[in-house]
Amino acid sequence: MVDDSHSGKVTIVAHSNGGLLAKTFMSALQAKEDPLADKIDNLILVASPQVGTPDAVVGMLQGTEIVGGLIASQTTTRELLNTGPFGHHLLPSAEYFAGSGVQVTTPVISFESGSSTDGWREGFGPAITDSQNLHQFLSRDSGRAKPVTDDLYQPEVVDNYLLNYADTIAAVQASWVPQPNTKVYQIAGAGVETASGITYFTDTECIAGGSLWFECQEYAPKLGYYVNFTHDGDGTVVVPSALGMQAGDSVERWWLD
Repeated sequence: MVDDSHSGKVTIVAHSNGGLLAKTFMSALQAKEDPLADKIDNLILVASPQVGTPDAVVGMLQGTEIVGGLIASQTTTRELLNTGPFGHHLLPSAEYFAGSGVQVTTPVISFESGSSTDGWREGFGPAITDSQNLHQFLSRDSGRAKPVTDDLYQPEVVDNYLLNYADTIAAVQASWVPQPNTKVYQIAGAGVETASGITYFTDTECIAGGSLWFECQEYAPKLGYYVNFTHDGDGTVVVPSALGMQAGDSVERWWLD
């Protein structure tokens, strides 16, 4: 591409996960002092979850339907997200909560008071607002039991190897600095309902009676959850993550309604 360019330079335009790939690629070029690193004059990041996105937390814990389940069911997406690496590096990283360019205080996981959630509140407090507790709650080491496949109310537990992989990718993203002659444009989409976190609470279910003609005679507590949303995003990536790098002479921030 450099050989075919009239200017001898190349612009990279990357969308979503492609932005993470582009930054990892450029970091690798710089690490081995490859002269091609100086040939990239612009990097345009379109809605890239540079420090992760809560949508990955929701999908990993509970799954999510794609096109009403016509393409993939909630059960299928949860299984895929927990057996492949492609969702884990999209988890909110330490930079999401306390980075140089971003500080998000909105909890990614919250626990309302109740018999089904009080144990988690004791261990993690009413909300999770940092990456260490997020990984601890997700992890198999949390003490949570792995739910059966079709139990979509109990949150899934995550493999530690994949969480370590997520940390490795996050470290590359956080440490990358563009070359002096490279300009970075971050473009964030806003105005579309986007997952900002998930809240667990104590729901109830009928355990006696409750047939078509009779009212329920006895209720028991069960775990429930709901997804929290913000319009500060594009449907998948929240704005702070798409603008994860601190603005400066070589880094700009752009918003798209």
